[in-house]
Amino acid sequence: MRSWALKSNPRRERPGLEDGAHRATRFWGRMEAEVFMCLGIPGKVVGFEEGPLRLGRVAFGDVVKEVSLAFVPEAGVGDYVVVHAGTAIEVIDEEAAMNVFETFRELDAHDEALAKGDA
Repeated sequence: MRSWALKSNPRRERPGLEDGAHRATRFWGRMEAEVFMCLGIPGKVVGFEEGPLRLGRVAFGDVVKEVSLAFVPEAGVGDYVVVHAGTAIEVIDEEAAMNVFETFRELDAHDEALAKGDA
């Protein structure tokens, strides 16, 4: 079975990462390969245009971006989609989207507390 481990590897230079930063590392027997985590953000579909690329307008709070809806042909106006790199990759329900937004708010509050020295 394949397993994931989160670890710091001091043997290699890590350009772009600060001291103490971690990357996910996957182990397959004796082989080791680094894997970078990507983040998908939920947004609400506020409009779209049918066509060969099926482009949609997705709202992320007050910001509206044009994204590809090609991978989620079932998505319609009012649906929540997870967007990664300008492409919607999954339709999710409103409750799941709200849970993600609440987690972001909690992380933001924690970051602010750390900056003030309260945490």
